[in-house]
Amino acid sequence: MSDNRRMPSMDRIIDYWRQQDRPELEAIATEIGWGAPFCFGCGWMPPVVRDRKTSWKVAGGWLDRAHLHDRFDGGPDEPHNIVPLCHQCHDDMPEFGSYDGETAEEAKAAAWQWVTERPPVQPLFQVWTDMDMCLKNRVPSRLTVLKSKVRYLEFLIDVLGQKSQREDLERCYQQCGPGRRAGEPQQAAKVTA
Repeated sequence: MSDNRRMPSMDRIIDYWRQQDRPELEAIATEIGWGAPFCFGCGWMPPVVRDRKTSWKVAGGWLDRAHLHDRFDGGPDEPHNIVPLCHQCHDDMPEFGSYDGETAEEAKAAAWQWVTERPPVQPLFQVWTDMDMCLKNRVPSRLTVLKSKVRYLEFLIDVLGQKSQREDLERCYQQCGPGRRAGEPQQAAKVTA
């Protein structure tokens, strides 16, 4: 397989999906609108200025171009095989390929089902990321979103007393790496039950 990748632009991917008859997608697109970028999995909307001509292109820093049929199993870098996912959904997405004897179409169908059955983004997290990232002029990156999620979960646990969020917070600490707790240079604190 060649190292030269020709990934389609986010605009090309969206143009493709906009023309498809997918009721699961239409439900989100009708509510949000195709001019506002969103994760095809959870519906999270990245904090970008809503502009029909450039918003999806700008959202490319916040949304990954995720393959439905795994690229390493021969899935093409074509719009029909790629969906925009937020970093969290893309990180959670299992590999879908013909590893278990599935055909390419079966793998793609299983991936599509996984994407469309994701739980929706928590409304409070949507508001949190809008405020946290836009007001502080954050650079779009996987780590920026992860740090924001850490601060959000710490808020839920410490201020609102939602101890059920501890497991998710611990996972975020691990993803941030050693010494990177919510962007601070200190050692990540362990959460105790």
